[in-house]
Amino acid sequence: MLAAVDNRVTGYSTHQLVSRARRAARCYNPRKHDVEENTLVRALPKHFGCPAEFTLQVLGGKWKTVILCFLKEGALRYGELRTVLPRLSDKVLTERLKELEAAGLIAKGGTPGSHSSRYRLTERGESLRVVLTAVYQWGDRHAAAYGVKCDNPLRAAGRSPKK
Repeated sequence: MLAAVDNRVTGYSTHQLVSRARRAARCYNPRKHDVEENTLVRALPKHFGCPAEFTLQVLGGKWKTVILCFLKEGALRYGELRTVLPRLSDKVLTERLKELEAAGLIAKGGTPGSHSSRYRLTERGESLRVVLTAVYQWGDRHAAAYGVKCDNPLRAAGRSPKK
């Protein structure tokens, strides 16, 4: 009787549910970062027209690059990122942080003796330092020519941009 009720509710037979659970158990990998990174790799096209196209695909969108620029200056807690990115919703910030972790560009880690964790650039993320600095400096130099003003929340918070 219970199996029949489950079948009506879920639309799957008991055999199908057990088979799914077994498949999931075989696919389980405790190294979460590797699993997320492999998911990203599977989601990427297998061929790009040029390396710049690939780079822009990985960095995709405005917020990932902005987050990386802030983390280039040092590890930040989630709340600190919220402070320097007030126009970004919690949902989008969380999604972008997960995507950057999956790409292997940032890592989330705790500090000894603290309950809070900080986001920091990984070695792969650090390899973007020169690019991120160049993007930041270009925007700083050319914003006025486009008639726009750029805030600098890190400078306002007493952290000067690193080269």
